[in-house]
Amino acid sequence: MLYNSGMKFLDKLKGLNKFAPAISFLAMEIFALIAFSFGGSFVLYGSLSLALVILLIIFNIKELTLDGISSIALFIIPLFLFVLLTAVGTFSRYNATVINTISIADIVFVPLGLLPIAFCGYLLSNDFSFKLSTFLLVTFSALALLSLINLIANMVNLGAFYPFIYKGYHMYFAGKESSVTVDQFAYVLEGFSFIEVKMSRYILFPALLLTSSAGLIFINPKENIKMFAIYAVFTFIAILSLILVPSILGLLCAIGVAIVDLLAFLIKHFKLPFKPFKISIIVILVGLGIVLSIMFLNTQSFSSGVHDALAGNSFLNRLFCSNKFVNEFNPFLENLFSNSKFLGFAGLDLSGSFLFDNLMTSGLLGGIAFLVILYLGFKGFYLYIKHGDRDELYVKVALFTFVLLFFGYSLAFNSGSYGIFYQITQPIYMSGPFLLALFVLAYVYCSSYRINEKLKSEMKNTVNPHEEATSNE
Repeated sequence: MLYNSGMKFLDKLKGLNKFAPAISFLAMEIFALIAFSFGGSFVLYGSLSLALVILLIIFNIKELTLDGISSIALFIIPLFLFVLLTAVGTFSRYNATVINTISIADIVFVPLGLLPIAFCGYLLSNDFSFKLSTFLLVTFSALALLSLINLIANMVNLGAFYPFIYKGYHMYFAGKESSVTVDQFAYVLEGFSFIEVKMSRYILFPALLLTSSAGLIFINPKENIKMFAIYAVFTFIAILSLILVPSILGLLCAIGVAIVDLLAFLIKHFKLPFKPFKISIIVILVGLGIVLSIMFLNTQSFSSGVHDALAGNSFLNRLFCSNKFVNEFNPFLENLFSNSKFLGFAGLDLSGSFLFDNLMTSGLLGGIAFLVILYLGFKGFYLYIKHGDRDELYVKVALFTFVLLFFGYSLAFNSGSYGIFYQITQPIYMSGPFLLALFVLAYVYCSSYRINEKLKSEMKNTVNPHEEATSNE
C-alpha cells in the first residue's frame, strides 16, 4: 500500500512538469539577486540556492533519470569532498567559535549552498526553457547596476580619478588610520550600506561585467540591434567604472578580457587552429606546477636540503625565499603534511589567492578537490564551445570569459579580507560571483557530458564506406 501511495504521489509530481518554465523564470530572479550581492549574506545566497534546487527537483522530477544523474556525479564527488572538509575544518571552527568572523550559519550553508547550486546546473541543463542568453542578461544587468551604484558612491565621496589625485594619502575613521592609502581603496555597497574596501573588491564587479564585451564582437547589430545595444551599455558601464577609478589591476583585467575576445574572434573568423593555444596553456600550467612544487618543497621540514640549496644561491634565494610574493604565500605551505595542517588550519589572514587560501580553509585534500572541480569544468567548456548547438557563440565566449576571469582574478587578487575599517572574512566560496561561476561550470560540464555521448553515438552509427560497399555487392 505504501508503495502504491508513493507511486501515485510521484505521478502527481510528474504532472507538475508543465510548470517547469515558471520555475526557470524564478531561477533568473534568484541569479540576479546573487549577482547583485544583495544583502551581502552567504546565508541568503545559500538559502536561495537550496530553495531553487528543491523547486527544480519537484517541478522537473519527470526528467530525473539514473543516467542523467550520473552525468553530474563525477563533478559532485570532488565538490562534496571540498565542502565537507571546509565545513568541518579547523579554519571554519576557529573563525566561528573563537574570533567570530564567520557565523555558524555561514558554515552550515557552505554545503547547503554550493551543492544545490551545482545540482541546479545539472537540472537546468536539461530544461530547454532555460536560456543561458537570458541568464547572462540578468547577471550582467545586476552587475551593471551594482557597478554603477559603486561608481556613483566613489564619485560623490572622492571624485573622478581620485587614485591619482590622493595618491599616498591616508583616511581616518573614528581616529583610526586606514590600513592602505586612499588610492588603494574604494567604496562599495555591502549589504545595505557603503563601506571602505580594498581596491580589488571594487574592481571585481566591473571586471566581471566587462566580459559582456563578447556581445559586441559576436552579436550582429543588423540581426539583433536591441541585444547589441544592451551589451554596448553593459560594456560602457564596465569601462567607465574602470576608467574613472583607475588602477593597474583594472587595466590588467581589461587587457585579459581583450586578449580572450581577440583570440575568440581570430579562431572564429580566420579559422586559426586551437592546438597552439592548447600547447601554450599546457606549458603555462606545467611551469606554474613546477614553481609551486619548488615552493612546496622549500617549506617542508622533510626537504630541508632543498631549502638550503635555494637559500645558498643568490638568484634562487630572491626567487623562492626572500621576495614579497613568497613571503606572503610560503606560510600557507609550511609543513602541510603535519597533523595540525593537513585538514586545514587557522591564524593567517586570507592571502587573496584561492590556491593558498584553500589549503588553510579546506586542507590539502580539499585544495586538490577544488582543482579537480576546475579541471572538470574547464574541460567541459571545450566540447561545449566546439560542439554545443544550443547557445549562440557570444553566449559561449561570454560565459567562458566570465568564469576564466573570476578564477584568474581569484588566483592572485581577490582578497577575502577586503574591509578597511571593518573585519571581514570571506573566502571566495562564500561569495555571490563564486556561486554563479560554480553554476556555470556544472551546467557546462553536464552539457558537455551529453554532447560527448551524442558524438559517441554518431560515431557508432556511422557506416564504414568500405563495409557499405561490400554489403551492396
